[in-house]
Amino acid sequence: TFVLPESQLDRFLMRISLGYPAPEVELQLLAGGDLREQVRELQAVINSEGLIKLSRVVGKVRASHELLDYVQRLLDATRSDDRFVAGLSPRAGLGLLKAARAWALVSGRDYVLPEDVQAVWPSVAEHRLSARQGGSVAAITQSLLQSVPVIRR
Repeated sequence: TFVLPESQLDRFLMRISLGYPAPEVELQLLAGGDLREQVRELQAVINSEGLIKLSRVVGKVRASHELLDYVQRLLDATRSDDRFVAGLSPRAGLGLLKAARAWALVSGRDYVLPEDVQAVWPSVAEHRLSARQGGSVAAITQSLLQSVPVIRR
């Protein structure tokens, strides 16, 4: 009912928009009857023990010093860019790295690539940032991906 303050937004790992369903899927949804009954029929794809184990595996996905340097430079770029009210916090950096590790794992690797960081960057960064003077946070964060080199020059 109201916009969360910056300190509370920073506690959410990601903001993901699912968009609207395709018309044929929405039609099935409308014709489906009581949605609560459908939810009761859903089968779990993982139990709590499996989820905890998977979380531990994500923590073991390797990130090189060079990759950590890249993540830190992305964070710093938000802090030194006067188009933002304030830059990303250390908590955001930890979240970015955790999400990139998970992305790498889902991609079948036990190591993080810069492309993993770039894939999760919008979902992790954009809800934490506010643009000055009505600028587009999405456009600015995308421009940072273009301007921050993967390898330190």
